[in-house]
Amino acid sequence: MRRSQSSAALVLAAGGGTRLGLGPKAFLELNGQTLLQIVVEKLQSVASRVLVGLPADDLEKARVLLSK
Repeated sequence: MRRSQSSAALVLAAGGGTRLGLGPKAFLELNGQTLLQIVVEKLQSVASRVLVGLPADDLEKARVLLSK
């Protein structure tokens, strides 16, 4: 796929993971990266802007992770 100059992607990352019992799903790690990092990285290759919706309590944690 080719990156569009005017496209945006929305990642809904508000799941608390209560049924899974391992904490918020967005912050679960797979091969050294969180699921949120993996999804955002993939979307950046096809969208000019990636927006992430998550609980306010997780905002700073997500900022730190995604600034890497």
